[in-house]
Amino acid sequence: MNPLLLMASKSFQEWRKLMHPKLLELIQVFPQLKEAYRLKISDGYTLTNIHISSLVPVHDLTYTTIELIIEIQLGETILLRYTEGIVHSFIIEPLSSTKDRIHPNILLNKELIHNKDFRKKFFGGYDEDEVNHFLDIIIKDYKFVEEGLIKENNMLKEDIKKLRGH
Repeated sequence: MNPLLLMASKSFQEWRKLMHPKLLELIQVFPQLKEAYRLKISDGYTLTNIHISSLVPVHDLTYTTIELIIEIQLGETILLRYTEGIVHSFIIEPLSSTKDRIHPNILLNKELIHNKDFRKKFFGGYDEDEVNHFLDIIIKDYKFVEEGLIKENNMLKEDIKKLRGH
């Protein structure tokens, strides 16, 4: 095995061992998230990403979102997202499998976006929270493309120009 990959793999395993107990402690106050995470881990999923965001209290309103991305060896990836504050919601969102991704940091693909069905409200219209959560995932993917891939592509183009003597 490539020594760099082995080192990265070991550091990821160490990160997971360090973060797992802290995550379990954190999600104790979010029973739905705790139970869904426990069930998925017992099914063989492993934690690959944690994202926590909070809105500083404004007019006594707070807003916290915890996102856990978990994967199983077959490549299936799931987002567990719990939001508490102005609204309370819990969503389990299937994401593109690792083999269907154009990049490991991009969670969706064109088929998932195109085929996404949103729940409808009783009085018409779509569930606003569900739509907003899905848009948040799309925004994260676009942000990575804009700030990561496009920047890297431009740097590589500049390197090619320098190598060609232009």
